[in-house]
Amino acid sequence: MSKSHAAAKSTVEQSTTFATSLEKTAKARASLSADALVPINIDIPSAFISVMAAVPRINAMRAAIVEHAPMIDIDAIDHLEMYAQALGEANGIYLAASQPSDLTTLLNRGIELRALLISDAQALAHRGLIDAKFLSGLRGAVGYVNVSTDLNTLYQLFQSNKSAIVGKSAVTPAELTEAHTIFEKISASLAQRELQSESVATAADTRHRAFTLLVATYEQARRAVAFVRWAEDDVDKIAPSLWAGRGRHYSTDLQPPAPVAPAPAVTPVAPQFAPVGLGLPGGSPFTNGPVNH
Repeated sequence: MSKSHAAAKSTVEQSTTFATSLEKTAKARASLSADALVPINIDIPSAFISVMAAVPRINAMRAAIVEHAPMIDIDAIDHLEMYAQALGEANGIYLAASQPSDLTTLLNRGIELRALLISDAQALAHRGLIDAKFLSGLRGAVGYVNVSTDLNTLYQLFQSNKSAIVGKSAVTPAELTEAHTIFEKISASLAQRELQSESVATAADTRHRAFTLLVATYEQARRAVAFVRWAEDDVDKIAPSLWAGRGRHYSTDLQPPAPVAPAPAVTPVAPQFAPVGLGLPGGSPFTNGPVNH
């Protein structure tokens, strides 16, 4: 097998894996409530690469996590790679669905042709070769619908008076054909855009849910690593924050529970832990519950 063939095969297999991962996570995504969705405020490809790089290091600590952090949903962490692949696929689908159409290019050319056809039509009407009342019904040069409708009106006007104006107009058959083609393309694009807006909304929701699923699970993994490697304090080397260098917009602080000073008594009182909200002084690294999958 040639190198190019092997590379192509690898790309196809990866694409299939990513699509399969997106399909397998459908139930987990659907279980997320709208209130639980995390704002997408980081670069998704960068987050994907960070998670995929951390997965082998996290997997290497699986036994220690199971033994020392039983409160962590290890099954969810086992799905980290799949969640990352699902997000990669969902992001690709969203970007493809939201690609801008060529409507702007069509509109600009349509405005030029409209002005050209009107100029010749006015001259022909002045000579009494066509009925000027058709020109008074034109809609204007603002907006896709107006321009495309006028192009069709002008095309029909020239076509219906072809025998009367032959040899008396500078407008070419190619320009008339182009005007009608632009009318058809703009009309079709507007209809397609309505469908595209629905497709983009669906793709955006899928991507948002896939992002939330990955982020929530990765945060659980970071909490588990922080607990197991508390003495080494190397969680950011094993599973770096997705917001590193970007400012924190999603709580990833992993502070240890702060011991309360022993109450004065004859018998010493063991230090007490007061779990509060994640990221606050005295916060527990396990405030958030496990992620369903």
